[in-house]
Amino acid sequence: MAKDLTYNKEARASLLSGAEKLAKTVGVTMGPQGKNVILGKFVGAPVITKDGVTVAREVTLEHPVEELACQLVKEAAGRTAAVAGDGTTTATVLTHEILKRGNELIDSNYSPLYFKRGIEWAVAKVVENLDDMATEVAGVETLKDIATISANNDALIGSNIAEAFAAVGTDGTVAAEASPGPETSVRFVDGVEVEAGYVTPSFLTEDGQADVVIENCRVLICDEELTTLVSCLDLLNDLSNKSLPVLILAKAIKQEALATLVANNKVGRLRVVAVNIPPTGIDSGSRTEWLDCMSASVGTKVFGSALGAPLADAKLEDLGFAKRVIVNKYLTKILEGNKDVARVEEKLGFYEKDLASLIGDSARLDVRKRISYLQNKAAVITVGYLTELELREKGDRVEDSICATRAAIEEGVVPGGGTALLRAASKVSLAGLDKNLVPAAKVLLDSCSRPIAQIVENAFEDPSAIIDRVLKSRNPNLGYNAANGKFEDLIKAGVIDPKKVTRTALQNAASISLLLINTEAIVSEEADNPSSWQPPTGWRPPEEGTLRHKY
Repeated sequence: MAKDLTYNKEARASLLSGAEKLAKTVGVTMGPQGKNVILGKFVGAPVITKDGVTVAREVTLEHPVEELACQLVKEAAGRTAAVAGDGTTTATVLTHEILKRGNELIDSNYSPLYFKRGIEWAVAKVVENLDDMATEVAGVETLKDIATISANNDALIGSNIAEAFAAVGTDGTVAAEASPGPETSVRFVDGVEVEAGYVTPSFLTEDGQADVVIENCRVLICDEELTTLVSCLDLLNDLSNKSLPVLILAKAIKQEALATLVANNKVGRLRVVAVNIPPTGIDSGSRTEWLDCMSASVGTKVFGSALGAPLADAKLEDLGFAKRVIVNKYLTKILEGNKDVARVEEKLGFYEKDLASLIGDSARLDVRKRISYLQNKAAVITVGYLTELELREKGDRVEDSICATRAAIEEGVVPGGGTALLRAASKVSLAGLDKNLVPAAKVLLDSCSRPIAQIVENAFEDPSAIIDRVLKSRNPNLGYNAANGKFEDLIKAGVIDPKKVTRTALQNAASISLLLINTEAIVSEEADNPSSWQPPTGWRPPEEGTLRHKY
């Protein structure tokens, strides 16, 4: 079937229109005075939410080119949420603003090369200023402020999440679960995190699913590449026959083995999720110790021919166990594992002796991390709900709040309400910058006022007057609190944002804007005539380690 071809200004105008529709829809949720959005469904009840990422996920547009822009902007926003846990709306409105201002510049025959260099220079300068503005999280009250704001000003959720992080510390694990009833609470269990997610999203079996959650899960740890499953076929058949789910942590899982696991998972023959073990330790000996710590936390051993425990000899009783496993794109949480207490205590004793001996700084840091890993506790936020509709809305806010709080712990906090971006941009001097790059840099710097403008608009106030007053103040923390309509020290008032969220939103918005603004031609589906593309004879999908990527 034929495709639609769009060029030049018409192409960029359509992209801008798509980005604008998405930004307008998502932007109404921004800030404490933001409003709800009702998401209609063909099947089931509609969803009412004020969560930006949930709203963005549901927006699809009829015009093919506008839809392309919408999907690309959602990619930037979704990436922000995945990395920093919040900032979806900020990334969306920033992308639209950069695109709108940049479009005018490019249409006046401004060089795309200068535009790219100018934007990247300005982003780097704004990020430097954000780094200078950031302050470390100090105390439970600051955690509570962050968590409350990220949960759309729900004080109960904010206090529970703050309590959880205060108890488990920066290396601890915080997860969420649902429970019928009106109360939201926090409880503490044993738990660890592995900084790696599922190998492929094909392990997600439901539409809209972001996490793989498995109850009463067996755990297999293998320190070798799984190219085929022949060596552990009896073990997998045993798990399948007894309907036992399994988490597979391996050095690497190659195409043939991965395809077999995905196929069996999809048809329900074997409930499984596979994760590549991330690089750990400072050398091979340290890596082995990390794997031993991981295996001790779930009561198993590490399989692999180099370790004297071949995978072919693995039996069902040799596997580890965890009451709950949560795996997303970037992280694996193992809660209430069948910890081998004797092994853990033995290793802790060894590591304490290592710290007392004369070892290098890097080795000492690695040992401390292993001790922290073995002593890890996990907090589980139990989210109460009365209806499924309430659970969907509240669950989104809880997940955002958990991730944003962790982001604040990692990189510190800055004044909220869009004030940090506004001030960071206003401090950038264009003196000395190549005059050819100045117009592009101004596009980025001027766009940084969009988040505070959107928040003020949602509070039915005049953005220009409020922005002018904020910039004239000598107090770097003074800003507009849209919740009460007052100008005050936002840090003292608890109106704060994680610096990581603000930084990630800006960088992702600039990145996707540069791709869209440099578009000169678009090949899209005809609106009423989808091509239903099928691969031609002889075509093969890309394969790892080959060049079989063409027709």
